[in-house]
Amino acid sequence: MAPPAPPPARPKLPPIARAALLLDMDGTLLDIAPTPEAVVVPPDLIASLRALRARLDLTRLPVHSRDVTERVIHATADFDYFTDLVCDEDALADGVRQAQKFFGAA
Repeated sequence: MAPPAPPPARPKLPPIARAALLLDMDGTLLDIAPTPEAVVVPPDLIASLRALRARLDLTRLPVHSRDVTERVIHATADFDYFTDLVCDEDALADGVRQAQKFFGAA
């Protein structure tokens, strides 16, 4: 029997001055509403996200990393996060799965 494969290399972390622990929660981009049907998307948010996407192509990033990076850049207006932010796609995907189990699949 072959020995187990070594774990994958961990991504290189940014300098501590550029590091952050990001916990996404309802209310990050939109105001919290009592039901999903009551959520209101302001037109300026749509325009702002379109402007960000026109300026920066995030399509080379994995899907969950892209979502996190877009929200961080949108919240901070700091485009350096595109190259500095390190995301663990497997951990993000697991977080999505756990949230879907807890809240029900969307």
